[in-house]
Amino acid sequence: MRNNPVEAIEQQANRRWKITTAKGVIDARVIVNAAGSRANEIARMMGHYLPIISMEHQFIVMDNIQAIEERASMLPMLRDPDISYYLRQEGKGLLLGPYEKGGVPWSVDGVPAGFGQELLQPDLDRIEDILCVVMEQVSIIADGGIKTVVNGPIPYTPDGHPLVGPVHRVNNYFVCTGFNFGIVQGGGAGRFMAQWIIDGHPELDLFELDPRRFGVYADHEYTVSKAIEVYANQYQIGFPNEYAMRPSGRGLKKAPVYELQQGKNAVFGAYYGWERASWFAPDHSTASEDHSFRRGNWFDAIATECSKVQDSVGLLDLSPFTKFVISGASVLEWLESLSPNRIPTRTGAIALSHPLTEEGGVAWEFSITLLENSNYYMMAPAIDELLIEDWLHKRLPQDSSVTLNNVTHQFGTLVLAGPDSRHVLGKLTHTDLSNDS
Repeated sequence: MRNNPVEAIEQQANRRWKITTAKGVIDARVIVNAAGSRANEIARMMGHYLPIISMEHQFIVMDNIQAIEERASMLPMLRDPDISYYLRQEGKGLLLGPYEKGGVPWSVDGVPAGFGQELLQPDLDRIEDILCVVMEQVSIIADGGIKTVVNGPIPYTPDGHPLVGPVHRVNNYFVCTGFNFGIVQGGGAGRFMAQWIIDGHPELDLFELDPRRFGVYADHEYTVSKAIEVYANQYQIGFPNEYAMRPSGRGLKKAPVYELQQGKNAVFGAYYGWERASWFAPDHSTASEDHSFRRGNWFDAIATECSKVQDSVGLLDLSPFTKFVISGASVLEWLESLSPNRIPTRTGAIALSHPLTEEGGVAWEFSITLLENSNYYMMAPAIDELLIEDWLHKRLPQDSSVTLNNVTHQFGTLVLAGPDSRHVLGKLTHTDLSNDS
């Protein structure tokens, strides 16, 4: 219903939605927040925040160019990742869209109430350096002249990918927003969103788009800094592991061993807000990572680490991993219903398992340990924390016979591995660590 502002959103006891609008109340089973730059206005009505802000993006439409008028076929699109622009034919002229360093976030404190589809004031000074280089590269641009400068807001997320999927701990509510390439992504987004609503999941694994890939660390300040960074790198080549090493939004979550690792020349990457040691440099002066599609400066250092573990012993910090303590009268029966592998029944025993989807595929992975107090301790991938918590809560018994507690930030995790690991561990305990024992 166009021109009908939403004033309030409330979920009823039956999980249906009461949506109060200027033209009356609407009852809905499912709602999708597809409000673009205004998505957080909807989110605030529901008590949560979406990591999305808008960036100003300018493009230039040029007058007709004789060389193009004389062509019988369309020009191919040109994109230069080093200078950071795209150039394509528009009518009988050209359209130039640059992505400059130091991009400008727009209305970070909220979209003005009266803003509709208006354009913003052009600012050619910001893109002058790119324009000058483009005119040298594509000489016919000088024959056209500028016809129109368009400056408008485009929504951005911290990694540049849209938010498509369910919202953590809210039933019958999805988001479908943050598309910085606009209408070209609409068909696929609509298809997958329909599948998510009807079937409970899309046909493909869309975790890279799932809004639950961000945790509470992705607050407003983080989102703004990362959006500026993503915009500046919009057309840069995405080398392996390069995104994790980018400088903005760093140091948000650190395990207790962070400073110890730092003193050992650790090269850290940011994963789900955590600072995690990717590898250890030979000395402090080389403690940074070179990125390419070939073996980088990390290769020899990581080879040495692998050899140490294979031949001797190594220590790995997995403190960022998602962790749950699960208890209750029906805990074993419930875990058995989730796991295709046997759940441990002996105190201290550990099992690895991969819960299955309804189609028989692998949903995710966890290790499970039986503690002395008959509770179970579950560890799962760090980046999947919210998704896994939702997955488990959705399947909890209705009679409260199983309790699930997220203890991710309460416990650290160290992994000791290699043929000499028993020797190291033996210095900390009088327990016999032999096979027989």
